[in-house]
Amino acid sequence: MKMEKHFVPKTDTQYTKADFTSDQMVKWCPGCGDHAILAALLATFPKTGYKKENVCMVSGIGCSSRIPYYVDTYGFHSIHGRA
Repeated sequence: MKMEKHFVPKTDTQYTKADFTSDQMVKWCPGCGDHAILAALLATFPKTGYKKENVCMVSGIGCSSRIPYYVDTYGFHSIHGRA
């Protein structure tokens, strides 16, 4: 029998996409691929089973780096090359 180790605590709470969606208005251009990436992240986060407080989005500069504002988790928006 293989024993799995989880270093990040799992949760018993059933999260949904809405639980990870922030209240910030998304300011990307229509048709931008970043919308698809955000949608994929928001759909995937609840499936991981991790507690929201154990998720952190880290980004650098540029339009795509606004993502920590659009996800309701911890986030860090850093300067160029520091993410």
